[in-house]
Amino acid sequence: ISSEDLRFFNVLAKSVSLAEAARKMDVTPPAVTQRLRALEERIGIRLIDRSGRRMTLTDEGALVASHGTIVAEARALRRDGL
Repeated sequence: ISSEDLRFFNVLAKSVSLAEAARKMDVTPPAVTQRLRALEERIGIRLIDRSGRRMTLTDEGALVASHGTIVAEARALRRDGL
């Protein structure tokens, strides 16, 4: 998983729906769905359970999201010179 994938998934994990994530990323909901599907296929793990308009992280998705948060915090510290 690339750092760009982690950033994408971090936004997704902090959203209540794919549509909300799409608005945050300024892309269409189908673009988010396609990118998520490609990521899940590439790593062979389902990251999000989708039911209706809501979504929840799988256990694996929660783990990926936590790693994304750690990477984002490390980048911010490095950027701030700490």
